[in-house]
Amino acid sequence: MRNPDYLADELLNDYESSGEASLLDHAGAILDSEEPEVRRYPMLHFLLENGRKVAREIESEEPVFCYYVNRVQLVLALADGLGGSGLKERRYLQREYAETAWGERIGSVSARAQERLAVLRGSGG
Repeated sequence: MRNPDYLADELLNDYESSGEASLLDHAGAILDSEEPEVRRYPMLHFLLENGRKVAREIESEEPVFCYYVNRVQLVLALADGLGGSGLKERRYLQREYAETAWGERIGSVSARAQERLAVLRGSGG
């Protein structure tokens, strides 16, 4: 879920099961922007306490970096207590992820997620 298109697609999955409008809004904000094309992450990084302190300072001095904090909060909400194996299983439900050969670049789901968003917006839930 570190790539915006996958995050949006998972938000749409949760919207379909819960009907929670904010999930559709978050997915729409991601897919209506250039985010899926310009913000793809090769790996997650974890911070120790000193790193967290620096990150908080950067966030307060440069609010544009709040983007990363907001995305982490969405990912944590979607993970909702799933452990590593549960998250791995969820990743492999994505055809593009599951069918990618080892060492190859994982394909984007932007087009599919945008189509789903349009349908869900049109249906009103």
